[in-house]
Amino acid sequence: MTTVVTSTVPSRAPASDAGVLSTTRITSIDAFRGFVMFLMLAEAMRLWTLHDAFPASRFWAVVAYNTTHVPWQGCSLHDLIQPAFSFLVGAALPFSIAARSARGQRFARMLAHASWRSVVLILLGIFLRSLESPRTYWTFEDTLTQIGLG
Repeated sequence: MTTVVTSTVPSRAPASDAGVLSTTRITSIDAFRGFVMFLMLAEAMRLWTLHDAFPASRFWAVVAYNTTHVPWQGCSLHDLIQPAFSFLVGAALPFSIAARSARGQRFARMLAHASWRSVVLILLGIFLRSLESPRTYWTFEDTLTQIGLG
């Protein structure tokens, strides 16, 4: 099986469509991003509780282990969500900068956009962490605030 790798760097369309930019996506980055989002969703859906309903199932034991944090030693897939997002940002950033530069965006506009997204992620993380609390829970140990700070 042959895999074709393309970049997200915009390329000019043929002369007949002058001024039109076309982009392609890197499928591996999108697939990895989807997998990490699935791991986050698995936590929100509380998939680890299915192991309690089916204690003899090896499948649900593996799912439970990989959708919760390992207490002190070891590592599960769930423990790798935040580092995986940091990796994705680093892997996708050059392509994003190249695409925005090709569209004529200046550095100041890109920096403002990144700063805005950072603030939104931090505030969203704080909001979600504070939902079950009678007061705002100003901590930065959850995935969203750490990604925003990064």
